[in-house]
Amino acid sequence: ELVRAARASARDEVRHARLCFGLAARYSGESVGPGALEIQGALDAPDLGSFAARTVREGCVGETIAALNVAEQARWATDPALRRALEGVARDEANHAELAWRAVRWAVAQGNASVRGAVARAFDEAMRSVAATRSRAEPDLRGHGRLRSVDQDQVKARALIDVVGPCAHAL
Repeated sequence: ELVRAARASARDEVRHARLCFGLAARYSGESVGPGALEIQGALDAPDLGSFAARTVREGCVGETIAALNVAEQARWATDPALRRALEGVARDEANHAELAWRAVRWAVAQGNASVRGAVARAFDEAMRSVAATRSRAEPDLRGHGRLRSVDQDQVKARALIDVVGPCAHAL
């Protein structure tokens, strides 16, 4: 079930990339596409603890923040088509985060104290990353689905404090 869901999530990410390249082309008036993809170490076979810690960082934390960030972008977007697209991406990212939590729960259940320690350290690192809000002059492009740095920092802090922390504790 986890592998099947991971494959569906990978298809979502391809769709998101196409959507974002399409939006970038629409805004810039030029064709936009992907560049080279760095894969150094991407195919290394991790042990269960490394897998679980990476899933905490990239999935439980990263996808949770992404889901809330994109939902906030959708809230500010003034173009109805852009808003709908961002709302769809936000739902997908929330599903990806939920998958990551399930995968980490599975890894913890399968693993030993070393795995649980790797997971705990990864969550501790994430919680320490709640930083003071940055404030700098930048254009307000929220109507176009682009949050300011200060908004991104606030979303991240809320995600870590209100979602990741309690869920990590329950895990």
